[in-house]
Amino acid sequence: MMGLCSEYAKVNCLVYNVKKTCAVIGKQRPVNAQLYLEQQVVTWTDRFRYLIGIDFNCKDTVEVDVSPVKKSFYAACNNIIAKSRGVMEPVAVQLVKSYCLPLLIYCVGALRLTIRQLSVYWNEAFRKIKIFHLRLESVRTLQIE
Repeated sequence: MMGLCSEYAKVNCLVYNVKKTCAVIGKQRPVNAQLYLEQQVVTWTDRFRYLIGIDFNCKDTVEVDVSPVKKSFYAACNNIIAKSRGVMEPVAVQLVKSYCLPLLIYCVGALRLTIRQLSVYWNEAFRKIKIFHLRLESVRTLQIE
């Protein structure tokens, strides 16, 4: 498989950064197994960081820490809402949709976020735009604007 990856890279003018490459197996790796990519040894690990700081722990099962995604999403929402005080609600809604939604769905395929979790984070952003008296009050009309 590593040979196929190297061949693909050559044909498509790609260069792998072997220093940023690691090998992971959810259980115990084979004893003395060496992997090579571009004639360089690939290191084995039980943990790695993916893209924006999402940590994968791969000891016995694969565990994913999604808190960096949630944190960056809420930070962006709070920043937009703080800076858009006094503007009309549709403007604030569009800013949240344009700048915050991509943070929430960024690399969602690699994360174990359920639709329910995503909708909770998304609804919280809209609750901050307009003051809702009840936590269970629907934000659907504001999202449609």
